[in-house]
Amino acid sequence: MIKRLAAILMALGVPALALADWTVLGLVNNVYSHDGYHFIETTIPDAPCGSAGKFWWLTSDTDAKYMFALATTALVAQKQFRVVHDPATPNCLFGGQLATHLMIAR
Repeated sequence: MIKRLAAILMALGVPALALADWTVLGLVNNVYSHDGYHFIETTIPDAPCGSAGKFWWLTSDTDAKYMFALATTALVAQKQFRVVHDPATPNCLFGGQLATHLMIAR
């Protein structure tokens, strides 16, 4: 029973993981906030919404403040980082794509 439940959970998770993936490494050029949204402009070449390297997320997301802190840290320290977004189904706002995760690289 436990093996069957684990297999079902893994099968349900795989399609979601297949849609979104980490971008290539890039640098943050700008970090800003306006009207309930956080925005970053980066050197990442992904452009599913027409503008390369632009990403956004809601300030009301549960981890929004941590993502904003990561982006700001990457900007100040000039550290490379990656973003997770779903290019197959773009969620565009002001030319930027919805980001769901950020990671500062070493």
